[in-house]
Amino acid sequence: MNRRESPPFRLSLDHIEIKKEPTEAYDMITTVCQELKEGAMGIISLKDGRGYDSLKGLSENLEIPLISLNPPSFPPEYPSRILIDTTSTSRLQKLLSTIRAAQFNQGNYHYVIVNFEFLPYDVAMFENGNINISGFQIIDREHKQYWDLKKHLEEKKDESEISLDHYTDITARVALAHDTVIAAFHGFLRALSQNDSIFSKSFRHGKLYNRGYRGIYCDPSTDRENPARPYSSFEHGDMIGAALHGALSWVQGKGFILNQTISDHTRKNHEDLNNRIVKAGSKRPDGSWDGLVGDLLNGDIDVALASLTINQDRERVVDFSKPFMTTGISIMIKKPDKQEFSVFSFMQPLSTEIWMYIIFAYVGVSVVIFLVSRFSPYEWRVEETIRGGFTISNDFSVYNCLWFTLAAFMQQGTDILPRSISGRIASSAWWFFTMIIVSSYTANLAAFLTLEKMQAPIESVEDLAKQTKIKYGIQQGGSTAQFFRHSSVQIYQRMWRYMESQVPSVFVSSYAEGIDRVRNQKGRYAFLLEATANEYENTRRPCDTMKVGANLNSIGYGVATPFGSDLKDPINLAILALQERGELKKLENKWWYDRGQCDQGMNQDGSSASLNLSKVAGIFYILMGGMIASMIAALGEFLYRSRIEARKADPQLCGNFARNLKTALSSQLQLSMKGGATAHPGTNSHEALKRQKMVNQ
Repeated sequence: MNRRESPPFRLSLDHIEIKKEPTEAYDMITTVCQELKEGAMGIISLKDGRGYDSLKGLSENLEIPLISLNPPSFPPEYPSRILIDTTSTSRLQKLLSTIRAAQFNQGNYHYVIVNFEFLPYDVAMFENGNINISGFQIIDREHKQYWDLKKHLEEKKDESEISLDHYTDITARVALAHDTVIAAFHGFLRALSQNDSIFSKSFRHGKLYNRGYRGIYCDPSTDRENPARPYSSFEHGDMIGAALHGALSWVQGKGFILNQTISDHTRKNHEDLNNRIVKAGSKRPDGSWDGLVGDLLNGDIDVALASLTINQDRERVVDFSKPFMTTGISIMIKKPDKQEFSVFSFMQPLSTEIWMYIIFAYVGVSVVIFLVSRFSPYEWRVEETIRGGFTISNDFSVYNCLWFTLAAFMQQGTDILPRSISGRIASSAWWFFTMIIVSSYTANLAAFLTLEKMQAPIESVEDLAKQTKIKYGIQQGGSTAQFFRHSSVQIYQRMWRYMESQVPSVFVSSYAEGIDRVRNQKGRYAFLLEATANEYENTRRPCDTMKVGANLNSIGYGVATPFGSDLKDPINLAILALQERGELKKLENKWWYDRGQCDQGMNQDGSSASLNLSKVAGIFYILMGGMIASMIAALGEFLYRSRIEARKADPQLCGNFARNLKTALSSQLQLSMKGGATAHPGTNSHEALKRQKMVNQ
């Protein structure tokens, strides 16, 4: 740094040895105060312990900038959290070996190595164990600057306390000390760039003056040249400290880099993003991110506005706004060929199941009407023959019952009608049933004749999972892959194992590749993607894809910003305002549906439009209830008529009533079973019918 052309200042290094004794903290403070008198303006601390605490107090009192490599100490919240901080790599490896060989259950313990030197050898030691351990490695040993520093330290090993050879790695503390000096240098550069006259009145004859007095004194009473010197802090300490905080920033994959203003790179990055295909962002095996999330972490962009789903892994590394759109994972398949109308297309408005139930209902109702007509005495006719006899007949024979029921279903009339209450109940229930069925059939037939209908090979994710004829895949590395990989639902776990086992692979690198695969494989490939992209693509030419089934989950799109960005709050307020005014819904309709290039009149959901049983089950229940009520009424009529006939047979003898009732029931039952009878002159039946006819007249 001192070799730069026209440097604004130079760095110098003085080595003062402080022995580790009980007075170490006092000796350190004394040494620092002496350096402040000579013109020092900052402190870099590489040690911890009592000496560091003393330096921290001195920095706060005098407002001297302090750069420390000591990590903050956190009190353990739980006994199972163990923080390990060792002074050397060799001691750390011995301790890790002891932990690895410990003979007790360590499943509830979590070790955290905080000295930033968790080597690849240490990682391999714990890969196959059940010990929870976290470590950090902040040195990039493959970087050119690392080997330049190591070569320099090897050459200067005789002049320093660092014992380093070709086979020894640089420790994290040494590397941090190197970076700290660089940070201090750029911090002072930043302070000078903000105000190049900051030190114009602070140096006289090569000496530092603070608030008009020479040097910075920890104890003003020790200044013999100025006995009246007041106690004062460093006048430029706050400004230099603020500059040090913004001198460097950490970027994924690059470490600490010099901070730059947004105006230095915004326009350039905007042009670059327009000329390349951008991924949403997924986590790499080494823990870094690619895509838009990686660009945010690298500082290449300030805001990511895209179809970026909000999930747990992304939320850990970037900030998301309120969801501006809700979607879910859906299934895209190639649109099946349109069905040709056949000569029996008129039967399609009702499902096969409904047609079968109608046939059963037709036969069942005919049987019920036949039975109630036989057992009801009001359906029998008594006619006198030319020879003076009488015939008893019933119009509702098996043939007539089938004809009457069919005529009612076809909404036509017949020359016979029921006269009994039971027969009329059964007929009314059947007429109501036929009215509903015929009306539903007529309405559905009109839709079938005017709309094109397509039958999809699958209609849900369950259909897709239980078959192997149609292969299915997802975009590799995206949020959809995360959903299937970590899902606890059994069917999704089975689908993930199936997709991983397929050769050739069913995974694709982008949505465009997956959609092209659906179109080119003639219905043999289904692509699982977010519903918004699915619905949008289905309205684009060549209009040969379709969405089937419901969404597998519910997720939201958000605007991503780096942690601490000033843009997050304004973006949230803008999204809420657009939602309250309905602008987001208008935009969705405008770009998804209003500007669609495909005919939306056809049935694209793949579901069958035939009327199924679940939609008309109620009318079948009503019909069954009517038939049961009719048979109960017929039984009542039968018993009532038999009781009247028994009383007419012997009205004086009440003791014979039971015997007469039994005889009447037997006679009515025989008449119902025979379907009719003839009473010849001179028989008891003839005389009884003759008396009944005279009474009726």
